Amino acid sequence: MNQHHPFTAVTASTIMFVVLLISALSTTSRATFNTLQWKVNQNEDIQNTQDASPTITSELANNMTLVFNVGKEVGDPETLQAILLQETNGGRSEPIGNKTSPVGKRSYGLMQVQTVAARSIFERYPSVFETYFPDRRYSSVADEEIIALLLTDNEANVKIAAYHFKLYKSLAKGDWARTVAGYNAGIGTALTMLHPSEFGYVKDVKLKISNIVRPFNERHGLQLTQRF
Repeated sequence: MNQHHPFTAVTASTIMFVVLLISALSTTSRATFNTLQWKVNQNEDIQNTQDASPTITSELANNMTLVFNVGKEVGDPETLQAILLQETNGGRSEPIGNKTSPVGKRSYGLMQVQTVAARSIFERYPSVFETYFPDRRYSSVADEEIIALLLTDNEANVKIAAYHFKLYKSLAKGDWARTVAGYNAGIGTALTMLHPSEFGYVKDVKLKISNIVRPFNERHGLQLTQRF
């Protein structure tokens, strides 16, 4: 993993850019990926060809490797890679989700992290906060600065998402399916599900692990350390 450069106090111009970007973007609803979106060729997709491998661009390979490496540090690397695919098609879809919702309900970046989730992690894991906002007080950081961080620093986005998943896994007492469901539906909802393993998002993530994540990791020499 490349050495991280701390995200210091965001300049006024950067914050203004983010605010203008958020307000100017169209109100097109966030794309969802409830089925495998990888095109094997122009006429056939991977959900109909279980043994086919997706085309891996350099950007996608970099994103998958980044998520794997952060996941090794925090936990559940394979699951986080599948969530990357599920949330933003590996980083190839819209970086701002839920654009018809108020700003506070939108999600940002590779792993589609909300500001409230980022703040929760910053409060619970001060070391994560200090990595990206050194010499700052938590109360002094505006939501616009967090949004700028989530949109411009992929490593920060992934690390916050990884700790968010770790927190949910603790609340779900280690239940993998319930944790994955919580990432999509909220942990409160997930904890009340009778059969979280049957939740569509959970089944899609599990399928991506088997069909895409593990083959990718094997081809690229990434040591598989996580099983569920």
